[in-house]
Amino acid sequence: MRVGKRTSILVAAGVLALGTGVGALGASAGASVKHVARPHGRHVHGVRAVSESSGAPQPFTMRFSTAGSTSSATSYASVFCNQSSGCDGAVGDYGTIDRVLSGFSNGGDGNYAPFTSALTGNWFAITSGSQTGNQGQGCPELGTSEYCSGPYALFPVYNGGAGDNGNSDVFPSPGGFTVTDDLYLDPATAPGPNDSAIDNDVELNASTPTGGGATNYYGNDNIIVACYETNADGQGDAGFVIQWGPGDTLCSPNAANDPVITTAGWYRFVWLFTPVDGHVFVSENVIQESTSDMVGTSGSFPFEFHGDTSAEPVASVGGPGYWWMPGLEASGVPLANFALQLNQHSSGHTP
Repeated sequence: MRVGKRTSILVAAGVLALGTGVGALGASAGASVKHVARPHGRHVHGVRAVSESSGAPQPFTMRFSTAGSTSSATSYASVFCNQSSGCDGAVGDYGTIDRVLSGFSNGGDGNYAPFTSALTGNWFAITSGSQTGNQGQGCPELGTSEYCSGPYALFPVYNGGAGDNGNSDVFPSPGGFTVTDDLYLDPATAPGPNDSAIDNDVELNASTPTGGGATNYYGNDNIIVACYETNADGQGDAGFVIQWGPGDTLCSPNAANDPVITTAGWYRFVWLFTPVDGHVFVSENVIQESTSDMVGTSGSFPFEFHGDTSAEPVASVGGPGYWWMPGLEASGVPLANFALQLNQHSSGHTP
């Protein structure tokens, strides 16, 4: 863990930057293929015995108001980038996450979403796909050596300490669970170029080892992406086109029914993992915080393991492994209202 400082035009704020380890699994994708290993729980390194049960996911909320969470059992440092090194935005590593005061702006080149007000309270987080440099500078070497993967979080489980984070192998029954986060999207100050991705991803584990080794419980990624377009959806206005799906289905050519965000503000991203007739289904919603309007929804689709083509039975599915921004081709994207709730909450967590 390292402690850094970023200078705000309004205030001088000390911020917390946290480190991580690089896993051994393959790449995920955003607007282009990302050559950054997937985040991981302890099982990826083979430390966890196959017979060892890690349990169900633990509900929590996190508003970044302090170094800890609003839940006394879950600390900020134990959830985000909580391993040894690599969450520094360097080439091939994960991007950074910093806790900043409301109204933060470093006034750098691009200066994405300057002077953003916190969603609640006085604090929020700033995420970067590169290093903790100028807010809004974009991916410094897009398409070459810098892959601009963002920070990640490993979801806590009930029976274990921080070392068990990301290892849930129990799907919560009978009601499933809901994951929420808020991002501040501002088309007017987005760094571009076209198809720059801001990805949101919740990975769901298997309940037993899957392909890739006896200690690999990886299931599949479930992604919502905001794709910056200077001519959003062919309408002539810059905006973030919202797309979703499992695996690597990101920043595809715009479809007529793709929602487009053209107004700056906080937007709530919601994943619902639902048991339906003995199988697991996923719904992904995007909601505008200021109006509570539904921007768009993926509708319900069956959860399928990576490389599979059939809905998975509840007994085969574990809990969430990680939240990640696999493609974050921007610096200084605000994050708030991070939460996991048991059961189904179509509007997500209300901060």
